[in-house]
Amino acid sequence: MKNVFQRYNPVFIIVAIAVISLGFIIHFETLKPAPAKIQTVLYKKIFSYCKVLVKDGVNVAVLADDTNPEIDEIIRGFGNIGISVTEVKSEKIYNQSKFNVLYVAKSSKSIVSQCNSKGILCLSSTPDDVQENLAALSIYSENNKPKIIVNMLVLKSQNHEISSEVLKLATIVGD
Repeated sequence: MKNVFQRYNPVFIIVAIAVISLGFIIHFETLKPAPAKIQTVLYKKIFSYCKVLVKDGVNVAVLADDTNPEIDEIIRGFGNIGISVTEVKSEKIYNQSKFNVLYVAKSSKSIVSQCNSKGILCLSSTPDDVQENLAALSIYSENNKPKIIVNMLVLKSQNHEISSEVLKLATIVGD
């Protein structure tokens, strides 16, 4: 039996690998965080459809991340649209000031666990966190259009509910 490289033209194999790789690159390039201004405006609207946040008011904390310059834009964005926002420096949110929403550039098991135990709605700039059960919500950009992704399991674990009107517009994971 001949080796695969001997049977097929090596140029064909290289082109096939290039096409497959390009597909992965294009897919991952299209799933990026939406611009900060769009995220904050959409989150404000989503908050108005969340029963707990409507009842208690919205107090957002943003986890500082020196490697992500967009965090400063998120903080300014929430502040500019009238939402109370605080920057927190540590992943240990137990001792932080009172807030009921946490925005992170990248979540972790520790962060989502703390949010679950305190009833804090965890938002992430990356949809991967939502798909991996590390955040409840993310607003990302796909083909230059904002998209919402909601993890129902995490959302319920954090004792939050969102209106079906918002869920109709979102990609749902973690049913």
